[in-house]
Amino acid sequence: MDKLKEIKDPSQDLPLNQLIVYCGDLQQENLGLAPEVYQQLAADISEIYNSTGNINFMASLKDSLDVNLLGLNHVMKFAQMGHLKKVNHISTLSVLGHDHYVIEDLELAPISYVKSKVLAEQYLRGYRDKRNGVSIQRLGRIAGNDRNYAVPDNDLFWRLLVSIHQLGCCPQEFLEFETDLTPVNVVVEALLKNADSRNDNHIINYFSESLVTFGRCVELLEEVSSKKIEMVPYEQWMDAAENDQEWNQIKVLIPLFRENVFYEPEENSVVTENSPDKNYQSRITIKNSISDEVIKCFLKNVLSRY
Repeated sequence: MDKLKEIKDPSQDLPLNQLIVYCGDLQQENLGLAPEVYQQLAADISEIYNSTGNINFMASLKDSLDVNLLGLNHVMKFAQMGHLKKVNHISTLSVLGHDHYVIEDLELAPISYVKSKVLAEQYLRGYRDKRNGVSIQRLGRIAGNDRNYAVPDNDLFWRLLVSIHQLGCCPQEFLEFETDLTPVNVVVEALLKNADSRNDNHIINYFSESLVTFGRCVELLEEVSSKKIEMVPYEQWMDAAENDQEWNQIKVLIPLFRENVFYEPEENSVVTENSPDKNYQSRITIKNSISDEVIKCFLKNVLSRY
């Protein structure tokens, strides 16, 4: 509740006193709740937004599956108790192949996180012939809140920029890469609008026009920190991060960069004609640009913590 008060828009009078919080655990039977609480909630709740997930890129497959698949299994069990509950499962565009359909071959998924999210989506397909009201909402990279400039504590993108500031150097190969910096409040508004309007089984890919080059982000980083960032080859940057005697934000993740898990899908991931999702899937483009001033506010926020 304290976190919600911290990140909410000061201009909005949200009735947070009407929000009831239950501390549970998706990995446990009955969602980790007392039986009487579980049964009462099963009777009272009509719609579920499952946004829980293990998003640790370094996690083992078992740890990823314990939350992203087993946890989903428990959510769906809860959704069938008493009356059927509408389920909105929040997934990721990372599961998509070259043609924007989900990867079917797990060997093409680079890390356990993506494998577990693919398996979760495949699991949900089993409900298509049993009931309606199960949606998959695939989101891309989400930035902070552009109303109050709150930024996620452990987000990889911001950790990478903080590390570049700490090291004083940036891979020159990164400069032309584009990243999606859609503010979280914009994504949520689009998601709620579309989820509320449909009760069928469907999948939506949310793409965004809030694209910014990494090079522009580094320029803004230099501006807000008054520190010059040196452009160096990729290998030199990884060596600098890995051998840095000081603590830096990205050091622990360098093995992932060396393995090149931050990948572009291969051509052999195209499954358009044979995808089981073909008749269920659609796309929405979020037409929202992000200004330099908002990015600078995000950067000031995240740099103030380190």
